[in-house]
Amino acid sequence: MWPFFRPEGIALDGSGNILVGDTNNHTIRRISAAGVVTTFAGMAGEITSDTDGTGSDARINYPWGVVVNSNGNLYVSQALGGGIRRITAAAVVTTITRYGFLTGGITVDGGGNVYVAATGLNTIDKFTLSLIPPAIVAQPVSISVTAGQSATFSVTATGSPAPTFQWRKGGTALGGATSATFSLANVQAADAGSYTVTVANSAGNVVSNAAVLTMIVPPTITNQPASATVALGQAATFTVNATGSPAPSYQWNKDGVAIGGATNSTLTLSNVQSTNAGTYTVVVSNGAGSVTSNAAVLTIPPAAPTITAQPQDHNALIGANVTLRVSVSGLALSAVTDADAGNYAVVVTNGAERVPSRVATLVVSPARSKIINMSVRTSAGAGNETLIVGFAVAGAAGGAKPLLVRAIGPSLTVFGVTGVLADPELALYRDSIQIFNNNNWGDSLAFDQIVAAARTTGAFDIGTRSLDAALAVALQPGSYTAQVVARGNNGVALLELYDADVAAPSQLVNVSARSSVAPGAGVLIVGFFIEGNVPKRMLLRGIGPTLGALGLTGTLTDPQLALYRGNEVVATNDDWWRGGGAQVLAELFRAAGAFTLASGTRDAALEVTLAPGAYTAQVSSADGGTGVALVEVYEVP
Repeated sequence: MWPFFRPEGIALDGSGNILVGDTNNHTIRRISAAGVVTTFAGMAGEITSDTDGTGSDARINYPWGVVVNSNGNLYVSQALGGGIRRITAAAVVTTITRYGFLTGGITVDGGGNVYVAATGLNTIDKFTLSLIPPAIVAQPVSISVTAGQSATFSVTATGSPAPTFQWRKGGTALGGATSATFSLANVQAADAGSYTVTVANSAGNVVSNAAVLTMIVPPTITNQPASATVALGQAATFTVNATGSPAPSYQWNKDGVAIGGATNSTLTLSNVQSTNAGTYTVVVSNGAGSVTSNAAVLTIPPAAPTITAQPQDHNALIGANVTLRVSVSGLALSAVTDADAGNYAVVVTNGAERVPSRVATLVVSPARSKIINMSVRTSAGAGNETLIVGFAVAGAAGGAKPLLVRAIGPSLTVFGVTGVLADPELALYRDSIQIFNNNNWGDSLAFDQIVAAARTTGAFDIGTRSLDAALAVALQPGSYTAQVVARGNNGVALLELYDADVAAPSQLVNVSARSSVAPGAGVLIVGFFIEGNVPKRMLLRGIGPTLGALGLTGTLTDPQLALYRGNEVVATNDDWWRGGGAQVLAELFRAAGAFTLASGTRDAALEVTLAPGAYTAQVSSADGGTGVALVEVYEVP
């Protein structure tokens, strides 16, 4: 059945389609060369208005005459309502003029003029149209984003009539993308590609330059460096393969310390010596995050003893003294155990005599490392500004750990620190019960013990009449809290924990501090010292957003964590879950007894293996904000 209801005007476009003014259906019908009838513009039966629009969104009031000009635009006269309408090849309907009377036939000439029979006026009217082809004055710009972010492209164009827009990805039109701005929310890898926009009006169209959407992908290690055993004097090579966008950078470390200039995916050591033996890792980074590789161990077997100078032939007269000499390299022992400990000597023999060397004693020390000092420097005061530091002592029951605990304020001025806490008071708690307290350490009944502990631990001197606070205590294994409050104005304070008996089996295993963090001098700083002869595996965290989930208000929204050895950056992190190491870190949280962090939070965390020595961890704001943060340092069992 034909969908026509009193068709009147008829015209042929440049593609061989017949366009029909279907008068009483209030539509423009298009008949293809194959005879297929479709609605080109308007909505059948809808005459509530003659509003402009595109396709079926437009309304046409009794279309009568139709004509197509050389630009492919269709012009329509309306029998009722007296409007002259222009319809582009993209079915965009605009009003040229309106009459209050009937209109009939319509035609065009080659100069862009439109002629219409104004039936109600008994005139033939001519319209000269001013058409300006579209021109792009501001091209869309390429964008780089990480997964989950939004991306927006925009274009600025001129033309008369006002142009329309159609955005395309890879040449394919995007549904609904028909404004000067095109936005994507929650961008994913599938959205990456080349985007253009076609700007059109009845005078023509223009296609924009391509704008490329690039995904920033955190680095992922696809091939870990492998351990190697290399003979003295040979070359050793470690290689890591990683992906990420943009292409990641590399920093190799030996025993947790960065190697200068080692910034390629391959690390080659030429002519290795015994000092090159150790543990190697590489930090792979780009703008979206960083990830640390598994540890690769370089083992260098000792060279076998060799004769470095052979005895020489001699011709001697009867009765002459003859000395025959030989030089040898030393005896090498690898991977020594307790069984290797003892006294060693070498006997040099010739045909006349045996001469022993001096006895060398080999002492085999156990491999060990432990934290012997932790300190926190930040602002402190009264009430909510109290500096709270938690720590744990590990060891067998009954094995009390001697500790020196100090709250330093006034004595910090010796080191150039300004705005110090003028009169700190120190309190020590276990299970919310205060067990020790001090204000003005020079007045303490344990003055002699504090002085002796400071000498034993190497703590810096503080004046006997200073207003600093200190405690010399022996604590059973368990969890404790040290609090520093102000007896006066707020200021910068340093809380220190020293192991006063390094040889004891009990030890400090973690420290945490909660304080306000602000830009500039408001950084939260924790220091610690690892004593021993082997590297120690550590977990460090800077917590802000998750404190809010635990009920704390005014938390730091985006903490970032940096670990230093002296002035050298050992490792950094911002957003703990980025870089592909979230599963490993989550397992470390459980192993260390730390509370869990949800994936996607902006808290920071680092897993590092550190050589013995002094280190500093700093928590600052990545977005320049201010708020309460928690810094944690754990020894990983």
